[in-house]
Amino acid sequence: MTQTDGLGVLVTGAGGFIGHHLVGFLKHGYCVRGIDLRRPRYGDDESDEFHILDLRESENGRRAAEGIDEIYALAAGRDVHATPTHA
Repeated sequence: MTQTDGLGVLVTGAGGFIGHHLVGFLKHGYCVRGIDLRRPRYGDDESDEFHILDLRESENGRRAAEGIDEIYALAAGRDVHATPTHA
């Protein structure tokens, strides 16, 4: 992204339901970079850039945020089949 593109925003979790819709909303006035572990599942990707990255790796987080002005953090670790562990 370059300065001429406008304000750069990063949406983590851009392939999920809420993230996908947020990207579409932000496209009206922002240059959007989407990040997720997989391609969007709820329609076509509308981001200006989309990267498949694992943000649990710190270097990937730094790469994702490079040149970005605002971050919308919607990425989440989710395993609906996991057994909760309580002490």
